[in-house]
Amino acid sequence: MAQFTGAAEPLTRKGFRDIVDGLGVGVAELLAVLAVESKNCGFLPNRRPIILFERHIFHKRTGGKFSASAPDISNPLAGGYEGLEKEYPRLIKAAKLDRDAALKSGSWGAGQIMGFNHKAAGFDDVETMVEAMQESEDAQLASVASFLQSSGLVVPLRARDWTAFARGY
Repeated sequence: MAQFTGAAEPLTRKGFRDIVDGLGVGVAELLAVLAVESKNCGFLPNRRPIILFERHIFHKRTGGKFSASAPDISNPLAGGYEGLEKEYPRLIKAAKLDRDAALKSGSWGAGQIMGFNHKAAGFDDVETMVEAMQESEDAQLASVASFLQSSGLVVPLRARDWTAFARGY
């Protein structure tokens, strides 16, 4: 099995409803967040979670020590995105240099939660977060709910204050 591949269970009606009810937001508000972040999908066709590897975050988290030798994955400037499945070779290359920093430098799943936000997303460490992201879209959505609650973003989401929400997200 390929790295970063898990059960990849699809979102369930109950999982979605539990999050909407738990947050006290409308279906439309939650769907708007998911549409912007991941086009309403948490998994790629190859059963890996949707990710975006952020080379500038990896640069920051590693003190730039790989930027000269690997500017495609460590760079003070954002960019270099390959998109979809092509993000994984970048992540895997970075993980060979510093796994913890690499996982924390990616945004994961339907909500595109940054790995460094693992605690706000309800996980003790980034490894546990990544495991959950591989298992199901319900788990991905639960991490979004935890992140929204711990980051104080439920209030602007309920109010449809998209400017405040975007600034915080």
